[in-house]
Amino acid sequence: LVCRPLGEQLRALAPAMLSQRAVRRFVGYMTSQRDRLLGRGRVGRLPKRPELVARFGYDVKYASHALRLAYQGLEIVRDGRLPLPMPEAERERVLRVKRGDVPVLAEVLDEIESVRQEIEYRLAEGLTPLPAEPDWDAISAWSANAHRQHWGWT
Repeated sequence: LVCRPLGEQLRALAPAMLSQRAVRRFVGYMTSQRDRLLGRGRVGRLPKRPELVARFGYDVKYASHALRLAYQGLEIVRDGRLPLPMPEAERERVLRVKRGDVPVLAEVLDEIESVRQEIEYRLAEGLTPLPAEPDWDAISAWSANAHRQHWGWT
């Protein structure tokens, strides 16, 4: 991989971007994936993978996405960062779901809900190193400077 100066600057800006707002976005996206897994949501937006449902009893792709988002949301709220790749235990659990190795959908849904509840508890109790909002001034300044640098306007 190549990381140019603008990429290095962007990586250094990560603490200014992560916030409790980002965690809430993860929870919202996770909830939408779970709802689509259950056939809820917008009309015409039912899972389009009946072959997975026929083979495994549920759409393992939606289930694994929802579980991954739950784990990543927990990492952000708990640790104030999002390491990639995912920690091995969580990564393997998500892959087991995606492969169809977890035969009971209720087990996956319970796990997603348990992680969601922990995230919500940490947010409600202030058990997170994250600020409520991102540092919009720092992000805006970097964005404008990055644009100028890229186009040689500095």
